[in-house]
This record gives sequence, structure tokens and C-alpha cells, in this order.
Amino acid sequence: MKDTYRERIKEEQKKLSPQQVFFSEGYQRLFQHLADEVAGEKLEQLLLYQNASDGIAGWNDGKRIGINVDNTITGSFLELEQKSDSLVGILGHECGHARFTDSRLRRVYIQKMQAGTWYPDAPEPENEDEESALTEMNTYLTKKDPAVLSLLTECASYISNLLNDVYIEEKMCSLFPGSIKKGILVNRRRNVEWIPPLKELLEGNPDPVSVFLKVLVQYALRGYVNSWNMESCEMLDTLNEVKQLVDLSVEADSDLIRYQATNRILLKMWKYFRKLLEELKQECQEPEENGEQLQETQEQSPEKETPQEEQPGKDFSDEPPEKDNEKWKANAQENGCGEELTEEQQKKMESAMDKYLKELTENLPAFIQESEAEEKALPDVENARIIQVSKRSEDQKESTDEKSELIFQKILFQLVEGTVDQKIGLEVRNRLQKEVDGMKFDAAHDRVKKEILYKNVFTEAEKKFLPLYEAAVKRTEKRLRVRFLPILENQKERTEHRMFFGKRLDMRTIADPGGAVYKRTFQGKKTDAAVCVLVDNSDSMMGQRMEAAKAAALTLYDFCRKAGIPVLVYGHHTDGYSHNNPSEETVYFHSCAEFAEDRNDRLRITTMETCGSNRDGAALLFVANKLLNRPEKHKMLFLISDGLPNATCYSGSYAMADLRKIKEKLVKKGIVFQAAAIGWDKKAIQEIYGNAYLDISDLGELPVRLTKQLAKLLRRAN
Repeated sequence: MKDTYRERIKEEQKKLSPQQVFFSEGYQRLFQHLADEVAGEKLEQLLLYQNASDGIAGWNDGKRIGINVDNTITGSFLELEQKSDSLVGILGHECGHARFTDSRLRRVYIQKMQAGTWYPDAPEPENEDEESALTEMNTYLTKKDPAVLSLLTECASYISNLLNDVYIEEKMCSLFPGSIKKGILVNRRRNVEWIPPLKELLEGNPDPVSVFLKVLVQYALRGYVNSWNMESCEMLDTLNEVKQLVDLSVEADSDLIRYQATNRILLKMWKYFRKLLEELKQECQEPEENGEQLQETQEQSPEKETPQEEQPGKDFSDEPPEKDNEKWKANAQENGCGEELTEEQQKKMESAMDKYLKELTENLPAFIQESEAEEKALPDVENARIIQVSKRSEDQKESTDEKSELIFQKILFQLVEGTVDQKIGLEVRNRLQKEVDGMKFDAAHDRVKKEILYKNVFTEAEKKFLPLYEAAVKRTEKRLRVRFLPILENQKERTEHRMFFGKRLDMRTIADPGGAVYKRTFQGKKTDAAVCVLVDNSDSMMGQRMEAAKAAALTLYDFCRKAGIPVLVYGHHTDGYSHNNPSEETVYFHSCAEFAEDRNDRLRITTMETCGSNRDGAALLFVANKLLNRPEKHKMLFLISDGLPNATCYSGSYAMADLRKIKEKLVKKGIVFQAAAIGWDKKAIQEIYGNAYLDISDLGELPVRLTKQLAKLLRRAN
């Protein structure tokens, strides 16, 4: 049953949607505790939201962290456990930014680059080629060329963010080696997996900027490049030149070092930028391919050139004296400027660059594309969950990072537990109902409608009842320990050592000079018995009587389970309405515990409630029939009631005579019967059950008296 239940739980968990899991109260608490532990003292709020159209996985604005549970990376994983690992990794990533990233300094760096200024300082060239490249770059920066500034700013932002991301992730993995580290590494691997192998990147007409940035990401995240076919290309050579810069910057605690490293990488990438700029300029300078203009262009003599107009608003620091001077043209081309573009061509250039950068951004790993806004507005989504993060000290914070996986499994279990229990409850109830429908009752009870009740879903308030009754059970067990032990010990397997004869050597005493070197194992003697407890649930049992009855039933149940004895616990009552005919009445049988143990047995026992009247005869016949179908030799039935039956056409002397008849029948069939009278009808109950009658004057003694009686009967049976 346990394996079956576990399998059913797993099957039901497969049906859970990410929204059901990640927006559940349990998961929100998990994230709250994680954020408490790993965010430091800056974080005030954690926001969980779902937005499939937003490619950003997470963001932080200094005080708040936002996590999009429907981001691309998390969505790429199939299993809920993997999705959760991914989200935890994103949380760790964003908390790393909150702890270790200087957002103000990053804004300064980007603003300086947008303004055409190196920050914190210009990169130092290592050779003549780099000196020439730096001169070209400075020329464009001085001119504040919009297209070039956009290109450099976008790439600088991407590279610096990459280096910073790896730095803060390494710090977080070191500080939190549990679920945070696991989640971060899970996301890293997935981002690297999405980057095609180098061979595939180089196929066709590759963009060197895109290729280089992707191999740079591969190296920064995983320490290698996916080039298993031993490809060789210029991009790999450039990567080898910057590897040391990457390694040093992701270990350095200063953000300035990472910005300096970014500038050095930009300088080494200038050859790829130059090629890109030349291609875009050429495209912008080509005439439009319509009839007349194309013909006009073709008729022009090769020597004739169209003079270029000066572009208004351009700030040239070194304006040449003569634009048609060949020497100036050579110097301009040498410095990367080339021919001047017309105003229209410049606009085309800017538009082409914007298009290129958009495509570039879309093709690069998305996890480092994060919001850089100082204050971010809450996403306009209906299902956003705002979680307040406490400001507890470090010694007050729980180690959620180490046990979050277990917590997550508990969350998944709790989300489907009710559904599985409900389905199982319905299946069990239907099976039991078929059983009672197929049973032949005596004439007095044959026409009465009979309905099985089987409760398998419980509220949190109902679950709190159980510990209250468990305390009473423990007190009873303590009082009856001497009586319990012989029975329980009899069930256990035992091994005797230091025996002089036997088939098995005892390695612990193999050197015994007396020769007691054998051991023998004795199998436990199982008690060949089955027990049933039937509790009157009528309204007259309300209050202390019902409380005592539940405590007694739970005590008997626990004792039998510990002793390996199959036990059945049922409650019973009628619908409580006044009827003229027995066929109009319904008697309810509450299945609290079947012979096969179930995880909710004890909850069903302790949540029994009173209702209606009692038709003891029908209930006794039903449970006795179940007991008689057991293979055990000894069968014992305990009835707990406070008075005589009082049902439709079933009361007084007629009911008493019926119960005597049923009792005699059961005894003849081998059932040991015990009736515990706990109400004012004790005398009448004694008349019915005779020597099977137990007078319980003190309700507090009911669990003890019944358990003593059970122990006595079991000793006789053995």
C-alpha cells in the first residue's frame, strides 16, 4: 500500500503545473526563507511573477528582487524539480547582485561609454596593431559617432555584465554550497548547452562579433569552448589572448578591475568591429536599385566622384584642410574613419546598427540580459506575488539553502496529498459499499438502507486533534508497560549467543575457551488473532463519553499495530430522523481503520463525531462478518456504547432480544465478545451481553480497562 501510495503521489505530481507549484504558499515561504538567508541586509521585497513575453529571468533594483517564473531558461527544463533548481539559481544570482554589485558604478561606466569616454581609463595597447586599433577607436569616440557608440556600449555592457555575473555567482556558490550553488550551476550548464559548437558557429557567413562573444561566454561560464572537432579560427586566438583577463576579473573583488578588463577585451575585438562597420557603411553607400538611378550610376565615368557634403553637428577634433587631399584620405582610412557619410547615409547607418544590435542581443545567452533600472515598476501581471523579506541577523537565519530540496519535495507532496487521498478515499468507500450492499442481514435490519462513510481528507484543524489523544495513549502504555512487554517481545525475532551447539558460528565468541561459539536465531511467535473495535457514534455519546471512546479506540489500535495484530475500527449511527418504516432509515458505518493499515487511520479515529441514533444490531452484523472472513484463529470484538439502541422500529425489548441473539450467534462462531458500557443504560447492557459486559464507571479508565482485557485475551490465545 505504501509503494502504491508513493507511486500515486508521483503520478499526481506529474499533473501539477508550474503555476500551481511556484505560486503556492509553501513555495513562497521557501523563497522567503532562502531570501532571508542569502540576500544580505539590503533586500526588502521578493516578487514572483509570470510573464512569458518577458525574456528577463530576474532583476533587482537595490531593494527588491523580481523573478519571472515563466522565463526561458526555467521553462526549458521538463521536471518540476529542475524548474525549481533553476528558479533557486536565479534567486541566488539576483541576491548576489544585491550583495556584491555596485549598481551606481555600473551606471557610470555605461554613461561614460555612451558619451564617448573610457572609464575608468583607456586600455593600454600591447603591440602596434593594438595601438593602431586604439587610435581608430578614439577617433570614433571623439566624433561621438552614434552607430559606433551604440556598438561599443552594447558590447561593453554585455561583457562587463558577463564578468560581473560570473564573479557574483562564484561568490554565492562559495557562501551557499547547497541549493543556491546547484541552481546557479544548472542555469550555467543550460546556457552553455544552448550555444552551438564552434564548428556550427563558423558555418556559412558568420558574424565574428557574435561568434567571439559566444565563445567568450562559453569560456567564462564553463572554462572551455565547445570545439571538439579541433577547429582553428581567429576568434579562438583572440580568446586565448583574453583568457587571463577573464580569469583575473572574475576573481577580483573590485568592479573597476572588471571594467578595465572589459575595455581591454573591446580593444582586442576592434578588428571585428572594424569589419562590421565597413560592411554596414558599404551597404549604406550603395545606390538604390531602381531603374533610373541605377542607369545613371552606371553611366558615370570612373574618374568622376560625387563630392561629399559636410554633416552638420559633427565635432571633428582634427579637421583636414582639404577633403580632396589624397594624403588625408589615406590617414582617415588608416584611422578607421574612411569616407564621410552623407546625412541620409548616416541615418541608414544608425538604423542598420540598431537592427544588427537587436539581432545580436536576441542570439546571445539571455541570462545576462538584466534590468538596469534604478527603480523598476511592478510588472503588470495578475498573478504577481509580493513576499516581504525579514531583516533577521545571521545567527537567526535558518539554513534553508542546505535543506531546500527536501522542503520542495514536501511542498510537492502537500500539493497533491489531498487529491490522492480524496481519490483513494472514494475508491475505498466504493469498494466497502459494494461489500455492504452484497451482504445478507437478518430480517430486523435487511430493509434498512446502509451507507459507508470513509473520510480520507482532513483539515489542518482536524489534524491538531491527534496529538491530544496521543498523550492519553502514552499514559495508558506507561501504566500497562508490564502487561504489554511480554506480548510485544513474543513477536520479535531474537538471537541467542554463546551456545555450545548449533549450525552457525558466533564470530563474537569464536575464541571462547569454553567452546560456546555458536548462535541461534529464534523467529518471533506471531499472535494468531484479529481484533475489531465498534464505537457507538449516536448523539447520546456527545462530550466526555465520545472523547473517552476515541482515546480507547486509538489505544487498542496502536497496541494491535505494534503487536502485529490486524485491527478493524468502525463507528456507527443512524440518520437521526423519525421514520415510520425501517426502509426509510439509513444507518451509517464509519470506516476508521480497515485490517490493512492506512496512513490516515489514526486521524479517522480521532475525528469521529456524534450524530443520530444507534442501530447496534446492523453494525454488529456488518463488522462481525468482516471479522469472520479473516484467516486468524482468534477473533475479538469490542463494543463501546452508552445505552440501548433507539432506531426506527428497533428499541426496547425487541432490540434487546435481537442483540442477545446476535451475540450468541457470534460467540458460537468463535468471536470473543466484550461490551464496554459507559452510560446510564449499564444494567440493560449487562442483561443483553451477560458475562461479556464491562462496567466502565470512570471514563478516564476506559482505555486502560479495554487494553487490559485485550492483553488478557491474547495471553489466553497464546
